[in-house]
Amino acid sequence: MRRLKRVNMKSTRLVAVLMVVVLALTLFAFNLQQPSVHADSNEVAALKKNLETIQSSLKQVENDRAAIAAKEQQLTGDLAFLQTRSEQQRELVDEALEQKQFALMTLEEDRLACIQAYENLENKEHEYGERIALMFDWKQKSLLEILFSANDIEGVFSTLRFMKMVTDADEEALDELNAARALAEVTQADSEEKYQASIELLEEADRVLSEIKNQTAMTENSLAEVQSQLTIYRQKQEQLKIDVGAAQAKLDAQQKLEREKREKEERERKAREEAAKKANKPKPKPKPANPGKISTGMFVWPTPGYYFVTSHFGWREWSKSWHQGVDIGAPTGAYIVAMAAGTVIACGSRAISGNYIYVDHGGGIVTRYYHLSRIACHMGQKVSAGQLIGYVGSTGRSTGPHLHFEVRVNGSPVDGLKYFR
Repeated sequence: MRRLKRVNMKSTRLVAVLMVVVLALTLFAFNLQQPSVHADSNEVAALKKNLETIQSSLKQVENDRAAIAAKEQQLTGDLAFLQTRSEQQRELVDEALEQKQFALMTLEEDRLACIQAYENLENKEHEYGERIALMFDWKQKSLLEILFSANDIEGVFSTLRFMKMVTDADEEALDELNAARALAEVTQADSEEKYQASIELLEEADRVLSEIKNQTAMTENSLAEVQSQLTIYRQKQEQLKIDVGAAQAKLDAQQKLEREKREKEERERKAREEAAKKANKPKPKPKPANPGKISTGMFVWPTPGYYFVTSHFGWREWSKSWHQGVDIGAPTGAYIVAMAAGTVIACGSRAISGNYIYVDHGGGIVTRYYHLSRIACHMGQKVSAGQLIGYVGSTGRSTGPHLHFEVRVNGSPVDGLKYFR
């Protein structure tokens, strides 16, 4: 029983260890599959920083422009309010001016009435004085004199009653004239007070209107300044938008350039790895079934050990086209050698010819080699006759591994087979 428990515990530990190992391998494989993250180059980092700076400036300008636009809206509203208030105040000034003119007319009328009341009172007082003087003379006479001067006793009493009536009437008239004078003085004082009040009202209305005009002028100046600033910030914003677009375009171009560079480096790395793998494999040896074709001069057959021509130089009926070279059937990786001594003047890759090599042999003779799987020389390299320069392949427009071999004399294609036996 104890042995069984020990076995179970050992099995459990083993399973746990295996699970940890499997998990670690899985994470390792996952990390290997993740695309590598490339750090930004100095150029990209500088362009990004420049773009961020311009974008920050643009954001600040947009905020400032929004604040100025809000200020413009506020000043426009204030100006409209002041203009409305100015019109209302002008109406108040006109009304105050009319009140002043009316008060002045009333004052003049009341002054004339007061003067007339004084004149009436003075005339009445003069008449009253004369009658008083006359009656005073009568009072100096004795009763006997009055009796002797009268026709009868009734005339005496009539005279005395008349004198009393005249005196009472004059005193009543004087009282009325005094009351009229007092009323005229009060009316004049009231008119003067109203006139003075109308003057003060007009002055206050003029003062308020002047303040409104000053505030309106200040608001108009502030509005003009704000509108000028708004125009400047609008121009800044448009220019910064252009700068942002230009900076973004530069950044995109630099990133594209570096991405293409990395992709090219990656392709070259993979190509080197693939070439290294192929180099490690045993290379196919040329089959010396047939002797190499060597011309009577200095030319060597370009594919040692492989002499089967799959397509000759000239017109090809099946494709209805002129074939400018000779196609030699050979397996991928078979050697390709220089037909004669010369200089490599071109090598690379194109869509139709695939990997290619041009060798200049002098005297206007140039040989071309197409569809290579790999190039084993470089441009400007001096090569000797029979030197390895590449390997047979099927790159470009090709239906299978072979070498398209061309000979050109002074730029014109000729049948390359004529140089060999």
